[in-house]
Formats: sequence, C-alpha cells, structure tokens
Amino acid sequence: MPNSSSGRTHPTGARSRGAQPNAVLRCGIAAAALALLAGCTEQTRTSSRGDDVPVEVVLVARDSNDVPVIVLEETDGSRQLPIWIGVSEARSIASEMEEREPPRPNTHDLARQMIASFDATVVRVVVTELRESTYYAVLDLRRDGRNISLDSRPSDAIAIALRAGAPIFVRASVFGAAALTAQPEDAGQQI
Repeated sequence: MPNSSSGRTHPTGARSRGAQPNAVLRCGIAAAALALLAGCTEQTRTSSRGDDVPVEVVLVARDSNDVPVIVLEETDGSRQLPIWIGVSEARSIASEMEEREPPRPNTHDLARQMIASFDATVVRVVVTELRESTYYAVLDLRRDGRNISLDSRPSDAIAIALRAGAPIFVRASVFGAAALTAQPEDAGQQI
C-alpha cells in the first residue's frame, strides 16, 4: 500500500511524494502563480536530460488493498512504473483520461486554468527520482521564453500534464530502481 493520509506504505515501500491533503497542492499552486506573476526574471533549472523516457498512463486502478495506483508505461517499450497515489488524484487522472467533465472544476483544473491565465504553457512532466521510497517529479512550464521547473508530487504533475496535453517522462534511473515488466499482480478494480 502507498503512503496515504493514513500513513500506509506499499509492500515494496514505494509511495508518491507526500500524499498529503489538498491544502499542500493549493499552496504549491499559489507558489507557482506567484512565480508566474513575478515574471520569473531568471531561468530556473531545467529538468530535461538525455535519459528521460517518454511514458503514458496506461492504468488507473485500485490494488488488492483498495489503494489507488497509476501505471506508467514507456511509449516505445514494455517497462512499467506503478505509483501509488491518493483517491482524489486517482479520480482526477481517471476522469481526464476518460474525458469526463466534473460537475465543478477540481484543483488540477484550477491549476491548469491558472497556468494558462498567466500565459504559460506546460512543457512536460518528469518523474525524476525515487528516494527513500518516495517518488519525486517536476512540472516544467514556459512563459515569455523562460523555463520554470516546479517540484511536484507525481500524481499532481501528471493530472495537470494530461489536462494540458503535455508529455510525461520518467528518468531512466527511476525505471532502473522500480520498473516492472508486467502489470502489478495485485491490481484490482479499475477506477
């Protein structure tokens, strides 16, 4: 089981970075908005590296313990990366993949609208590392020719990337640390 607000972890020990309440996401969105409003006068680090592997979300499901998991699969291969995430993030990703409009905008819809309203674009998302059983990601934006790279939970970054039509990548080293060659055996009901 992944890390969730109840503090559970998956048997492999892997979890997504800080599966915390939506308040943390809202604070991250506020920080991104401030960075965009400030004009980001200096170019921040870029997450682009030659060993980034393009992936797509192939599954959003619940494992045998009823915990949501997304599975990323490399576009030109068979390696897969399961990332256990929170329920609201799983619903958000699944609804976007199924092109279902929510009755009200959710936090990821808000983030996408804010990014667009500041004349920025989502360039890409990269799951950058697996450290101490926690996945880390960055959300790369571009505004006025400047690159902005924001730290993010993989689930939030992926949900925003799907809404923006931006590509998703996984660092090759992350695949090396946690890749599967088949779907998780404990995958249960699809979300």
